[in-house]
Amino acid sequence: DPDLRNLAPFVVNASVVTAQAQIGAMLLRRFAKPFTEVRSLADVLRFLILGGPVSCLTAGLAGPATLVFFDIIPGELYGTIALT
Repeated sequence: DPDLRNLAPFVVNASVVTAQAQIGAMLLRRFAKPFTEVRSLADVLRFLILGGPVSCLTAGLAGPATLVFFDIIPGELYGTIALT
């Protein structure tokens, strides 16, 4: 069904964003102390880096890959869009 094919990129992208949140939570649980136990600058930085930029790489890299996979954008634009 053509309508379901048009829906696929959005379903995949929603799954990627959900995975991003799960990966961020997993990284924080594994490598960062609970917020109530943060006692040093290193604890704060670990929390901010893992919960922010590192977990955001998931959707930042997989989202454009989804667009290329479904031929929504040409492959040459992947790097530019992922960097953006």
